[in-house]
Amino acid sequence: MINIKEKNIIELSKNSYIFTDLDNTFITFISYNNILTLIYSTKNNSIISYNLNELQIITEIKNAHKGFFINNFRHFFDKYKKLDLILSISAKNCAINIWNNLNWELIFSFENIYSLGRINSACLIQTELNNLFIITSNNYFNSPETIKIYDLNKKFLKELENSQENVYYIDTYISEDNLKIFIIACCYDFVISYNYEENTLYKKYNSPSSQIHYSFKIIKNNDIVKLIESSMDGYIRIWDFNTSELLDKINLSKNCLYGIYLISDNKILVSCADKCVKLINIETKNIKNIYGFNNWICCSNFILHKKYGKCIITQGVKNEQVKLVLINDILDK
Repeated sequence: MINIKEKNIIELSKNSYIFTDLDNTFITFISYNNILTLIYSTKNNSIISYNLNELQIITEIKNAHKGFFINNFRHFFDKYKKLDLILSISAKNCAINIWNNLNWELIFSFENIYSLGRINSACLIQTELNNLFIITSNNYFNSPETIKIYDLNKKFLKELENSQENVYYIDTYISEDNLKIFIIACCYDFVISYNYEENTLYKKYNSPSSQIHYSFKIIKNNDIVKLIESSMDGYIRIWDFNTSELLDKINLSKNCLYGIYLISDNKILVSCADKCVKLINIETKNIKNIYGFNNWICCSNFILHKKYGKCIITQGVKNEQVKLVLINDILDK
């Protein structure tokens, strides 16, 4: 473990809350009005919007999901309306809310999207026709339902064929070459991608020894689109997105791996069950334990702070703290 001095650790919250092992339990982003923002939830089901550069709360939305814990957030920039949208998820009542980040107006609320199970992850997609669609995923071991797509009027549009899998994380990827839209889901046994327009399976990224895939990121490197994913069996796997060929893998000694944050084309942050955030160079396979918590860590983000420079934001599961950790010297080595 790299020794980080106490003066380089700043506690941002004493009342945050995570109750499950998912990525995106909090989010960070630079808003349209140029505020470096952190969004997290609390034990009393509030959503906190926090200005990271000023180190102060912007607003609190109380009882944001009507008494149900909030387990996931996503940020989406509406390029037509020049608006930041925040998607919040409550797993237990299969509910999704969408908020206007500027004034925290609730612009979409949909409960009981699935009859059984829970929603672990959802995302938004915007077409060139200025249509916003919401993509939902279900996790129910006995009989998971398909991935479903709705518009923001709650009109059901379609479901992805043969997508009845236990999904832990879902997101989209738009090809730079032909602007095709893909939906990618991290499932129990594999990662899978779908062609959105054709409503068909695209590729399955499957390794016999792996189980529960928690997160992924897409990069394009040397003209190859690469899918980088984390799994419960302790491996970071790197796939050719378009052929599903396994290009490389990095072994973290059977340590359950959760959220991935892409710092650059060759450096990632990985949140781990051994209570550490790890900095990994995926080319050299160099691994650094850069910060530890008193419980396992599911989500870590990288930010550039106007005063402190290169930092990570991290949070332990069932822990009330969100912390900012200065890592300028660590990252540059």
